Amino acid sequence: MADGKGRLLLLKLGNGADPEVFENTAGIKTRNLSINNSLVDATVPDSDDPGSIVYSSSVHGIQSVSFSGSGLSDDSATSTQLNAACLEQTRTNAKVIVPGLGEYAGVILIESIEFSGEVEGEAEFSISVKFTGKVTFTAE
Repeated sequence: MADGKGRLLLLKLGNGADPEVFENTAGIKTRNLSINNSLVDATVPDSDDPGSIVYSSSVHGIQSVSFSGSGLSDDSATSTQLNAACLEQTRTNAKVIVPGLGEYAGVILIESIEFSGEVEGEAEFSISVKFTGKVTFTAE
């Protein structure tokens, strides 16, 4: 993977138009993309020698792709779109750009949005989204 700047790891939201335009989410300072593959135990003892050592065997189960981030709360169109998608529990087309690697695209559901702030600080937020259905990857 090429050396990339963390600020270039981007969550882009689709506007639902035809053709669809994807816009960067504003304010996110810390970002994380997670790809998980659950493993299913497929271990079968040797039927010819049931007393022998049983070796663990696994196969892939469910794959999940999620994105989380946190940063400064703002009044951008994408922040409004994320808030509405969370409150209305709607699906949103999205892309996550990983610098030096490529782009993950699919439909997301907002798992959570949290807002916080200190008396003398900026209003902050954190978000957690999960891709639902097939996620496509396009290499750079």
